[in-house]
Amino acid sequence: MKRNSFRNKHSNDADLTRPLVLRCNFHSSERLNAFCRDCQKVLCTVCLASDHRNHDWCELKKAGDTAHEQLLEVLHDVNSKWLLHLDVRAEQTESILEEMEQENEIMFREIDSQIERIIHFVNTIREKLKTDVKSRLETAVDLKTQLKSKKDNLVKLFKHSWKVLQKSKIPDVIQTNRHLRQMVEELCSYEFAFPKSRIEFKKGRIDFESLMDMIGYNEKSSVSSEKQHILCNLHDIESKWTLQNKFSLRMSKIEAICPIGEAAWIYNSRVKAGGLMKNNGEVIAMHNLDFVFFDVTKTEDDELLMSDPGNCMVRSIGPSGRSECVLDTSPSHPTGLCVSQLNSDLLVCLMSSLEMGCQGERKVARIDRAGDWKQTIEIDDVTGERLFQYLRLVRENFNGDVIVANKVTSHSHNIIVLNSIGRLKFKFKGTDSLNQTVYPSDIRCDRLCRILVSDFNNHAVLSIHPEDGSVLQVLTMDGDIPSPARLGFQGNRLWIGYDGNKILIVNVTSKHREVRKPEKETASKTCDIM
Repeated sequence: MKRNSFRNKHSNDADLTRPLVLRCNFHSSERLNAFCRDCQKVLCTVCLASDHRNHDWCELKKAGDTAHEQLLEVLHDVNSKWLLHLDVRAEQTESILEEMEQENEIMFREIDSQIERIIHFVNTIREKLKTDVKSRLETAVDLKTQLKSKKDNLVKLFKHSWKVLQKSKIPDVIQTNRHLRQMVEELCSYEFAFPKSRIEFKKGRIDFESLMDMIGYNEKSSVSSEKQHILCNLHDIESKWTLQNKFSLRMSKIEAICPIGEAAWIYNSRVKAGGLMKNNGEVIAMHNLDFVFFDVTKTEDDELLMSDPGNCMVRSIGPSGRSECVLDTSPSHPTGLCVSQLNSDLLVCLMSSLEMGCQGERKVARIDRAGDWKQTIEIDDVTGERLFQYLRLVRENFNGDVIVANKVTSHSHNIIVLNSIGRLKFKFKGTDSLNQTVYPSDIRCDRLCRILVSDFNNHAVLSIHPEDGSVLQVLTMDGDIPSPARLGFQGNRLWIGYDGNKILIVNVTSKHREVRKPEKETASKTCDIM
């Protein structure tokens, strides 16, 4: 995007222009006034003329300004991406640890049950089995410890960097900039690898030569991929939806919800107005717009962005409601948009025409903070066919997937899920358990990467698996949620706009359900708001 709001926010925190008396350690009478890029050292005139002759150098002021700018960018990257990334990974690891503990209990019971039949053979094998099972848990515990250590180190250096930045001592700024950038580079290359080894049991005949096969122990890596392991994780997790509040608004129709802290901006595009409201319905502020928007998102600094398809642009909305163009998309019309929670990129749906059935441009573009176009998603690279018919919404999941609400015909919709490089994973059109075809009026994602869909046709909110598109749960209220139109999700709080002008706020908590074998599981996936 055209301006860096992080820089605007912190541009006055430090002043590198004020005079500082910096003396050379080797020539005490000489001031430090140069910086050697080759040696990464601060120099005086004598050092520069002697030991660093013919080196690439610049004035100390210029080097300080560059380091100051780079350090701000790294601090922003740490704050907006890596701390969040570590939190998400820690939460996923905690969930896997809980699952492993339950798996261990089941495995221990099966081990003991089978070994009793051949106890005179398998005392040694039993200990080996338990050791292997425990090792998987220990591996995950080690991973959790590593994540905590890396986060603690990053937070410590992050706080230290801010202190250095505020003191404005140029050598310290340069050194801290280098250290923090090095830590971020290490995080980029660090693999958050969950243990893939699985232990399987199967029945076998009692025979000494085939004892290992009879017990059913397989120490090889599971045939199931990590993706299938995650499938098991999410299917064993159920969510509880607790009602926090519900109220009605004066506006006739809710067309956008954008949570900000404990409140949320709620808009009606047709009347070109909206308001910031507390979770009890109290209005804090009001906006009157001078254009008709299509979709709303927010940056990491809580700045609102709106797509304006009529004028072929994306606008930012100031506190007073005054809009400013931050992205000119002409001649394409922007519809759905979102800001990535992983790297602050802007994802925007672009169409050459807003007419249904047009064979023109239909694509999703990824644009970074500097305004550079990084990615375009338009064609299925396997079939060579266009992916989209009419782009309505785009969202990015915490695993990097791109999720698109696509209108196929006037009465047919689907959800298209692509991985981070734009390759198709699956299309969700609904299931036999739903009364009607799905109409995704809005889409959000939670920290476990589950896809939450407000289904206007089926009067419910669907929780969809991010890897296979299976329906994990169906959220209803007293039988249904009449015509859910828009969602807003922040933390564990879900805002639901439904039945025209009504708001429903629920707290979402997740826990492991009792583990059962899939073929015997008969529990309903429908969940009512408590």
